[in-house]
Amino acid sequence: FVKSILLSPTEASANYFFGPAYTEFEDRANPGFRAPGKHITIAATITATITATITATITATITATITAMLSHPLSSGSVHIVKVKAGGNASEQDLTINPRYLSHPLDIEVLARHIWFIEHSISQAEPIAKFLKPRPNPRFADLGAVREYLRKTAKGSHHYTGTCSMMPKKLGGVVDPELRVYGTLNLRVCDASVLPISARANTQAVVYGVARD
Repeated sequence: FVKSILLSPTEASANYFFGPAYTEFEDRANPGFRAPGKHITIAATITATITATITATITATITATITAMLSHPLSSGSVHIVKVKAGGNASEQDLTINPRYLSHPLDIEVLARHIWFIEHSISQAEPIAKFLKPRPNPRFADLGAVREYLRKTAKGSHHYTGTCSMMPKKLGGVVDPELRVYGTLNLRVCDASVLPISARANTQAVVYGVARD
């Protein structure tokens, strides 16, 4: 499925968002960091997901952000219950969650090319370009620099899916095509957790479709 998206001249492998706001992105180890100057930010997102961000100067008082978000990331993580409480009231301390963002090599390759496109094409196209302060040197010399940037700055976003994926058990699936949990007689799951891959848009319509069928 993802291969067909990447080879299609019309299907989108990522979504772009533009907004008049500053996005913290450069240094997650230093939450107080703010990039110098007035900026356009380029962000990247992995839906269920990832986001990364870039910057280029605009005016004295205006900042804006362009975000690239993967449409169908292939990286998968895990959610485990580590403590069971009476009454079923769980807290995040009772769970171990590891999203493993960018663990699939194709995710970082696709996202890197979108960030490269934003930096070298979108930010240089009119009318955006006339508002930007020219850079003496490109931010990224090559795709290797973009990959490193993503590893440091990419962030999770929304539309979390797949914790009980409808897939063959040998591939890590949790439910079968009838939504039955493997190893049980009649325990079923019917929510966004059964989607084996993230939808391109909001998951609500997809869950409605699953519930209806």
